[in-house]
Amino acid sequence: MAEAAIAAVGLGASVISFVGITGQILQGCQFVCDYIDDIKDAPKELQQMLLELKNFEAGLRSFQTTLDNAKECVDVKSVEKQICRALNLSNAAIQDLRALVEKHAHNGKRDWWKNFKVAKKKNAFIKYRERLDKAKLEMIFVQLNINTYFPYARMLINPG
Repeated sequence: MAEAAIAAVGLGASVISFVGITGQILQGCQFVCDYIDDIKDAPKELQQMLLELKNFEAGLRSFQTTLDNAKECVDVKSVEKQICRALNLSNAAIQDLRALVEKHAHNGKRDWWKNFKVAKKKNAFIKYRERLDKAKLEMIFVQLNINTYFPYARMLINPG
């Protein structure tokens, strides 16, 4: 759903739209976190994935706050493509994890992670971690660009 919203927003978007889309991605992240958190006796690889997700969620909330704070005085036209890319990467990473969780949730078993034979396949979650890391880096890059411009824009609006 967030993917369609990102595409619909496109260039010329307002910061408020981006904040809303970020909220949708956060909901997906929370769904995945809650599901993994409910698993009793989860192996350390799954616990590590949960930690990665919670760190990603914190970064996404920070990104949302940066966008929200900037809405009054930053023209995001110069970083719109970067924002869209960060949101697309974030959404794709969360949707992939959500699909994994929903696929295994439908079988009614709470020990689905055993199918991965986690002890033998420690790389089972690497691609998910890499996607989260890529999205985090893109968000950080956008935040740096916005935060670099933000103090200057605030001075122009409120001189003195």
